[in-house]
Amino acid sequence: MKLFRTDLITGFTDRLFEIPVDSLDKSDLVFSSGIIRCLCSSESFPNGFKIKGTVTVPYLFECDRCLDMNSDERKIPFTVWVTEDTKLIDKVNLDTLFFPNTADEIDLMETIYDLIHIEIPVKYLCSNSCRGICVRCGVNLNHQSCECLEQSENTVLEA
Repeated sequence: MKLFRTDLITGFTDRLFEIPVDSLDKSDLVFSSGIIRCLCSSESFPNGFKIKGTVTVPYLFECDRCLDMNSDERKIPFTVWVTEDTKLIDKVNLDTLFFPNTADEIDLMETIYDLIHIEIPVKYLCSNSCRGICVRCGVNLNHQSCECLEQSENTVLEA
């Protein structure tokens, strides 16, 4: 997602960018649709520009309990500052990017990619009430019941 300096100087409000998931060039993510939407605005400041918006990501996750695939659209708010002032860029200000006066455009794709990765949950569940799969026969207990637990009181973990 490239932003031109001329657009940042004049400023814009609620501009929609549609990012093809193929352009991320990362194969470790799975999406339920081919487009990631980014709605953002920009403001000019004495030392640079503030870019604020929301990235809407159509994730496709496998539930960690039942192994069903589920789509989950997440809206990720973000604020990024771009500046040529190197004093404002340090390890504390991770949301500040270097944008020299000689550059005509800035590419925010890596920043968008990082935002998408940060939002991925460590453990994904299709619902809080997910019953998972039977440890004996592998049946998805959300879709059907099994007789394994009724036939024996011992589970694989207890054996």
